[in-house]
Amino acid sequence: WSWAGCEGKKTKVTVYSDGETAELIVNGHSYGRKKTKEYKAVFKRVVYEPGTITAISYDGEGKEQSRTSMKTAVGPAELHVVADRNTLQAKTQDLAYISIDLTGADGITKSSEDTAVTVEVDGAGTLLALGSARPNMGENFFSDTHTTYYGKALAVVRGGDAPGKITVTVKAKGLLAKTLELEVI
Repeated sequence: WSWAGCEGKKTKVTVYSDGETAELIVNGHSYGRKKTKEYKAVFKRVVYEPGTITAISYDGEGKEQSRTSMKTAVGPAELHVVADRNTLQAKTQDLAYISIDLTGADGITKSSEDTAVTVEVDGAGTLLALGSARPNMGENFFSDTHTTYYGKALAVVRGGDAPGKITVTVKAKGLLAKTLELEVI
């Protein structure tokens, strides 16, 4: 729920729910309940404003089944880099998937901000691929630079044949670089 520059604009919000009805709340303001059809409730003319958006699912008796919320990212963008594992096996096809997010100071992804990120891999491994889900990218997955999509990208690192350390550094213009270490055993 981070759409910088869209403040005050109206949008359509689709809530996915297995309940009979769903309610949409933005910063305490309810847009009412809608019947679900094919597991969706569509709320038209929702005014975007930074803060919290909450979707609540109700059963046929009107009892709350579940709820989920999203918040607006706050503060300037920064890189958040996390590997799915810290150790790779040598002499194998073992891979580490490294999530790259542009987040606010609160750790929430800034989905309206995209930028080119560069990934450098040094030591006992190699960068196998870098990409995002951007459908019209025109960028090469085998390059060390790729543009995020809705604030996200993914790097794939392969361990080498010999044990040792891998240093992965992620950079983006105007942002503080982030480094993480992996170990090949």
